[in-house]
Amino acid sequence: MSRQKILVIDDEEKILESLRRELVFFAEKHNVELLAAGSAVRGLAILEKAHKDVAVVISDQRMPGMSGADFILRVKELYPDIISILLSAHTEIKELMKGIKAGIFSFILKPWNRDMLIAELEKALELYKLRVAKREYHDMIREELRWGGELQKTILKRVLPVSECIRFRVSYLPLPALNCGGDYYDVIDMGGGCYLALIGDVSGHGIKGAFVTAMLKSMIYSQYVVGRKDSGFSPAAFLCWLNNRVCAELEKIPDMLITFSACYLDLKTMGIKFAKAGHLPLAIVRQDQVKQYDAEGRGMGFAAGAVYEELSLPLSIGDRIILYTDGLLEYPGTGNASNFLDLSTVVPHVNDADEFHEGMIKNARLALQGGDFNDDVTLITAEVLGSKA
Repeated sequence: MSRQKILVIDDEEKILESLRRELVFFAEKHNVELLAAGSAVRGLAILEKAHKDVAVVISDQRMPGMSGADFILRVKELYPDIISILLSAHTEIKELMKGIKAGIFSFILKPWNRDMLIAELEKALELYKLRVAKREYHDMIREELRWGGELQKTILKRVLPVSECIRFRVSYLPLPALNCGGDYYDVIDMGGGCYLALIGDVSGHGIKGAFVTAMLKSMIYSQYVVGRKDSGFSPAAFLCWLNNRVCAELEKIPDMLITFSACYLDLKTMGIKFAKAGHLPLAIVRQDQVKQYDAEGRGMGFAAGAVYEELSLPLSIGDRIILYTDGLLEYPGTGNASNFLDLSTVVPHVNDADEFHEGMIKNARLALQGGDFNDDVTLITAEVLGSKA
């Protein structure tokens, strides 16, 4: 690894030489290399090649071409980790304000006091090390979140069922800063013209939520769904089972709550069975009218033995069933409260499945005044094209 460097800039050669003499023992003590430039332009050229190793720049204020304050502003813009110290024999308020805007670490008047200069450099080097360590830590966290997001996508990803009678579409948008989250989704072909759409929301964001969704994925299909294909399916019974498992598996994790919805579509009888655990209502778009259907049932993780209401609803060709997480409609309110958009205001009047998803997300963002979502967003739609009767 290259040695850290200190770059000194002054248009007067005598002052540059004086600074080098003052700092030679400091450089040896801290194993840093001294670089020098006679102008701000020359200093920027040096930084272009050596900025990864430069910890501190010490710049004169009054220089031809580019002032020290303007130079430090440019350094801050290009290389924000570098610590800046401004030297000047003058105290022009306008130039000082530029330096403050650029985040100068210290302002030292000429002629400088050697002990003060050394003391400021000591602190500047320590701040640089802390700044670099913080950036590296954040880079590591971002990489972990990126990896977690890719793993979550792999775990949750399932090839959507393809049929002449129904068309499914899923959109999953975790918070961009975290890249993974606590939303769960799945669409399963249950055989015989029957399909199961599942959606859930784990409290919290990031790796913790992603880990729980992965656990749910492994439990739900292998331990419950696979044994009930082709034999009928009760969403309410499934949620009872899942709540009991959640309470048992996650009892040692504080504040871990899950909302969930299960929607069973039968294209032979043209009916829906629906149950939810503290989640959002099921929505059906029929002839451009949006109807929402709610069912009683508390969220998962409160207590074992909860009972869930199951709705039975008719299906019609042309229906579009919508399941979603609250991130799609949630926007900040006052204090710690949240407000929610009306679902019917974001449902677009289009037929194409891809355009329908894009339209819902676009309309929600427009309603949020162009802002980004404040929570993970998952959207599942099923468009009924025919029956299996």
